[in-house]
Amino acid sequence: MQADERLIAGLKSMLVTDFSDPATREAQHDAVYETLAAVDAHLNDIKDRANGYPRAPIDGAVLFAGRRMIDLTERLTLHFRAAGWLRKEFLASWLWGKATLAVCAHYHHMVGPAMLACADCHERLGEPAEAIDRYEAEIDDFMWLLDAWAPETAAPAGNDRVAIECLGRAAERVLALDPARANAGELRTALSRIDRLFARSVN
Repeated sequence: MQADERLIAGLKSMLVTDFSDPATREAQHDAVYETLAAVDAHLNDIKDRANGYPRAPIDGAVLFAGRRMIDLTERLTLHFRAAGWLRKEFLASWLWGKATLAVCAHYHHMVGPAMLACADCHERLGEPAEAIDRYEAEIDDFMWLLDAWAPETAAPAGNDRVAIECLGRAAERVLALDPARANAGELRTALSRIDRLFARSVN
């Protein structure tokens, strides 16, 4: 499957547009919103066609389309962040996460950064409860990595290290936003475990 070339062209056009200028934002607001809405619809189609991957096989064209959207939405998130357009950064980060979960949900090193980006937007938008929900979802999904690495003698490396770093960041932000929460002790224990893992030598 292929995305409409107009959609791809629209995304690439946004990536070279300077949205730090308020006048540009106002002039392009509707076009940006329509493009992001089209991305959302395209991702719904990708998810429907993904066949429950990785539990079942996925068509190569669907995987390619999903990976392409992951790349473009990540780049767009960072582009809006650099421009200081927080509302659109949030929407792009949400789409980045949606694209990643559609075809790469089993790659924690890819899911983690997207989830953190969206949660960080919630924080900066003054939505701490929503941010905590995002961070907690990441913690719940990634905590198994600490048990998986506990028997090893070397420090986590590669993709697992990226995922565990994301886990640590999520735990730190939850504690910063709500230090007296019921599971604060568990989160501090997880952070201590991460510190011990990373203190090991890397093979």
